[in-house]
Amino acid sequence: MKKKGISPIIAFVMLMALAVTLGAFVTIWYTKSTERQTKTIVEKFGSVDECADVRFDVAFDYTTCDSIRVYNLGNFNIDKIKLELLLTDGTPFSEVYDFLIAPKGNVEIPINLQDVQKFQFAPIIAEGTAVTMCLNDRIFVPDATKMVTCPT
Repeated sequence: MKKKGISPIIAFVMLMALAVTLGAFVTIWYTKSTERQTKTIVEKFGSVDECADVRFDVAFDYTTCDSIRVYNLGNFNIDKIKLELLLTDGTPFSEVYDFLIAPKGNVEIPINLQDVQKFQFAPIIAEGTAVTMCLNDRIFVPDATKMVTCPT
């Protein structure tokens, strides 16, 4: 009969140990998951905040078809421009131009429009030693009907 009184105490201790272990596991999992989600959100919106006022536009020169002009419409200097383009033969091309475009300023990039299907630009801004490339999804396509009159 003496052994019957000990088994409820052992069961209670084991149940408490299981509850504490399970609670610790859930707490650690929740903390790690929250840190990961917060880091992802901060990284995603960090680049958006840095590039929020970096705006630009592009104009094609259809009189000679040998250049494009990039206009800085924002309030920050654009220090460089990364140009990615797809040539008419399907070959991708990428180059970084080291231009300083002041706000409300523009710069001309010499390029033969007849050789290019589409352009994508990424302005690059520098603040001290930090360099940020502002990614965008805008793709510029030259108007083929206007290039019919280009000199050859």
